[in-house]
Amino acid sequence: MKIMVIEDSGEELAKAKEIIEAMGHEVVTCNPSEEYPCEKFATKEFYTVLSAAVRRENNFSGIITDLNFEIRGTSSGITQSGLLVALHATSFGKPCVICTRLEEGDNHHGAKTSWMYDGYFLKNKLRMDDLKASVHAYPGMAEKFRVQEREFNSRCVGWVEKKDWKRACEELEKKFVS
Repeated sequence: MKIMVIEDSGEELAKAKEIIEAMGHEVVTCNPSEEYPCEKFATKEFYTVLSAAVRRENNFSGIITDLNFEIRGTSSGITQSGLLVALHATSFGKPCVICTRLEEGDNHHGAKTSWMYDGYFLKNKLRMDDLKASVHAYPGMAEKFRVQEREFNSRCVGWVEKKDWKRACEELEKKFVS
C-alpha cells in the first residue's frame, strides 16, 4: 500500500516511516508544522497537500495521521487538526487511522480530546464487538454479520493510542480486507 503519514514531530515521523516501510509499504511523509509540509508536493499550503492525498490520481491507499497538531500558517488555534484530516479523507472514501498519544496517565492531550474517543471511537469499537458476538451467537447468519463487520470497519476512522505506528498500519490494512 501507499500510505501518507501526517505528523508534526520530526522524530515521530521518521519512526513511523521506518516502521511502516519495514512492513512492506510505501510511505510519503507530511509535517504540517514545516514550511513545505510534504515530501511529495512542493507547496506551502497544507490543505492543498491534504486535498491531493485524497484524490485518486495520487494513488494513496490511506492516511495515518497524528491527532494533535496545528497547521502552520493558520490562526485558527485548532490543535486537533488530525480530526479534520480524518473527516476530509473519509468524505472522499479514503481510509484513515488516527495515531495519537492519549493513554491514561500520559496527560498529553487527553482531557481536551476524550470526547472524540468516547463519542465516536469507543461507540464504534462496541459496535464491532457486537457484530463479532453476533457471528458466534447466530452461526446461520455468520456470513451476513461478517459482511456487515467488513463494511463497517472499512468506513470508520481508526484510532490507535501510544503512538504505536505498527498497530496503526495494521488498522489501516484491516480496512482493505475483503
